[in-house]
Amino acid sequence: MRRIRYLLSPSGNRIAFQHFPGSRRPGLLFLPGFRSVMHGKKAEALRDYCERANREFTRFDYSGVGMSEGKFAEGCLSVWLSDAVSVLDHATEGEQILVGSSMGGQLMVLACLRRPRRVCGLLGVATATDSMYELGRKLSESERRSLDEKGMFERKSRY
Repeated sequence: MRRIRYLLSPSGNRIAFQHFPGSRRPGLLFLPGFRSVMHGKKAEALRDYCERANREFTRFDYSGVGMSEGKFAEGCLSVWLSDAVSVLDHATEGEQILVGSSMGGQLMVLACLRRPRRVCGLLGVATATDSMYELGRKLSESERRSLDEKGMFERKSRY
């Protein structure tokens, strides 16, 4: 297994990533979903494909998730987007196809807008590109007030 490497994100957290070289380009960069880790089933299946195809592959854990530093509760889309862009900038070379799963689908679109010259394709897997919009529409009055006053709200979850 490839060793885990780290890079410093703009949030100050060490971001865990793995880079698997390959002779075929463009490379693939996997952006996992909400609270998903770089060693999940989708990431492993994609790594296996890239290994068979001799294609470059990179995967990582967001701040506060998996092997990366930080507290999950301090994470948000803008922090995780900066993590993804940092990995794109510092752990990959040349053009990349971004593969986003669930929330990672929303982040891959935003990362592409930030680095259009580095991204030559997007592949969404059960993407949640409008998840925050939908969540915002469903906020209760007290959740909306908490978001306005504190910048966050808490909601019980089965997760």
